[in-house]
Amino acid sequence: MKRILALLIVALGVNVAMAQAPGADCFNPLPFCTGQTYNYPAGVNNGTAQPGPNYGCLFSQPNPVWYYFQVDNPGNIDIYMVGSNTNNINNPTNDIDFICYGPFTSLAGVCPSQLTAANTVDCSYSASATETVNIVNAPAGAFYLLLITNFSNSPANIIFSQTGGNGSTDCGVFSAPGNNGPLCVGQTLQLTVDTPYSAGPYAFYWTGPNGFTSTLQNPTIPNAQLSHAGTYTIVLTDLSNFESDTSTTTVVINPIPAAPSFTPTPVCAGQQFCNSPNPPLIQNATYTWTATNGVNSTAVPYCSIGNVAMWNGVTLSLTVTVNGCTSPPFSAPITVNPVPSLSITGNNSACEGTYVNLTATPGNLSNYTWTNASSTTNTATVLAGGTYTVSATQNGCTGTSAPFTVNIIPNPLDITGNVPFCDNDSIVITATAGKDQYVWNGVPGGNTLTVNGSAANPLLLTVLSSNGCERTDTINLDILETPVVDFSPENFCDGGEVPFVDNSTISSANTLNGFFWDFGTGDTDNAQNPTYTFPANGTYPVTHIVTASNGCVSRITKNVKVYNKPKANFEAMPLCFGLVFFKDSTLLGDGGLDSTIFTFIDVNQSPVINEEQFEITFEGVQSVEVNYFVLDSNGCYHDTTKVVPITATPEFSKLPNVITPSNAVGEGSFIDNDYFDLGPNGIIFDKCYDYSITFYNRWGQKVYTITNSEQKFEGKNSLGQKLENGVYYYVIMADGKKRYGGTVTVL
Repeated sequence: MKRILALLIVALGVNVAMAQAPGADCFNPLPFCTGQTYNYPAGVNNGTAQPGPNYGCLFSQPNPVWYYFQVDNPGNIDIYMVGSNTNNINNPTNDIDFICYGPFTSLAGVCPSQLTAANTVDCSYSASATETVNIVNAPAGAFYLLLITNFSNSPANIIFSQTGGNGSTDCGVFSAPGNNGPLCVGQTLQLTVDTPYSAGPYAFYWTGPNGFTSTLQNPTIPNAQLSHAGTYTIVLTDLSNFESDTSTTTVVINPIPAAPSFTPTPVCAGQQFCNSPNPPLIQNATYTWTATNGVNSTAVPYCSIGNVAMWNGVTLSLTVTVNGCTSPPFSAPITVNPVPSLSITGNNSACEGTYVNLTATPGNLSNYTWTNASSTTNTATVLAGGTYTVSATQNGCTGTSAPFTVNIIPNPLDITGNVPFCDNDSIVITATAGKDQYVWNGVPGGNTLTVNGSAANPLLLTVLSSNGCERTDTINLDILETPVVDFSPENFCDGGEVPFVDNSTISSANTLNGFFWDFGTGDTDNAQNPTYTFPANGTYPVTHIVTASNGCVSRITKNVKVYNKPKANFEAMPLCFGLVFFKDSTLLGDGGLDSTIFTFIDVNQSPVINEEQFEITFEGVQSVEVNYFVLDSNGCYHDTTKVVPITATPEFSKLPNVITPSNAVGEGSFIDNDYFDLGPNGIIFDKCYDYSITFYNRWGQKVYTITNSEQKFEGKNSLGQKLENGVYYYVIMADGKKRYGGTVTVL
């Protein structure tokens, strides 16, 4: 070993009792070497660093710890440090700082006089929880001092180790420490370290998780918990020569696994039962089953056969061992129930077709199940001629009886004639002859019966044989459905082909696949929905026959009436001023006129409904296309369309607004302006309406009136006197209505 600490202690005059813990000041630094991770429990009551050294960038030095090391292989050395309150190098939580001094040829006399700014290698006072010391070109054999401080002033671990550089430190030779692990929670942890072969004496200083420290060589921790697991560090000092070194041992403490559970299910005698741990299996764990009947096993799952004497009421326990730690046991009783024994009692023979009452014993079980019989109790009514067993359950276990046979006393019966038939037909059913009695659906009779489509289905036949045995047979009749035939129309109007529609129906189990029509005229058709043109108006017996997919046929005959339909017609009389008079002139058929509709095509007029004559006025058109629709009491209809000319309203805007009366006679009122009239060549004629044109002066006095096409207004009053030059007003009246008004200037 390098006698490093011894030189330092001698130089500083420290006694061997080491009253102050190593690392507390620069006189008692802790050794450090590469290849190891150091975990220093940094408390909050360590005070501040000692006075004397130059602390460089460290403006404060709370809770200090000192380390030293000697360079073995020269080169760069990088030391990474983390402050963590979770003892996890990957979870930095506490602000730490550092200063590193060196290189020194020896540590003798270094503290504190040579801890100066000139000998400072690296320093950091950052707010980070991680720091890195960088030493460049460290010479072989040189010594360095490293101070780490806990600025956060809260309990933490300072974890540090060399993480980079091609240099290394001298670790010396040291007897390896050990422990009695792995342990289970609750056991006593024993830490051990062997001293070297030299005589000693030795000083021991242990540190570890949870702030553990001890100066014993082989300390113990009773009732160890999971928090005691981790790395323990021993600083061993030979007090005869003060040679010291550091080493570690890792303690593994495994938890006590939780007790596994299992849920035993009651089983029946002779059945296999299996129990599996819950929760599911833990990998690499050992499960141990023990039972009060002496059974032990590590099988998973544990299975056995349910023997009542061996297992019923026995307690089965289970433990699990993980990493050498065994859980508390979980225990539960095993239940094995016996299988019940059943038997059947009752008559073992009966007449053919009759029933026998059977009873199962015991009668206090549950879930009775009979073969070939529908019963859920301990009694069942069964038909003679069968073999029966019964099963029942007690405590979840099911037992089955031995077979019980009910023999038949024969009463044979044969049925013939039961063939499928349509519901509008009938069949004859014949039973075996020679019976003493026949009863059909409760009615006595012979061995034959005529059955039609309305018969009750199924048919019950009871016979009594000569040996006194009675039997009842059920005869299921196969009555085929007949289609329900119908068609339309039954009445229609003449004028072309009649579209007949088959309205026949049948259940979804069958289809209609054959059709025949007789139109009562000698003509026939096989289409489902034919069209036909009758030769004349009148009544015809139309027969419709339908065949279903099951072969059944049905028919219907209806008297079909062919009506003579009306022939629509109307008269239109154009009058003046766009007025037209309309009048019905329809030629009726077999029915009376029920309704009429006039429709004016491309004209903004409302239709007139159910009026046989009316007047209507059209404006702005010279003709109008009119459709006339009539409907009679038989539902027959007809329509016609005509174009009706319109006598338009005169163009009063072409009347003159100035006249220049003279002695000359002009060629017309619209060529020269000698006069104002509505003569034969004018815009209105006497044949329209009685009309008048009245002229007024500017004071509203009537001066002249025209009452026929022969009269003219020549600028004179009704007395033949010339009127003064000026503007005169006129009003045209026709058919008692004002038709137009304007002015004319007389010059």
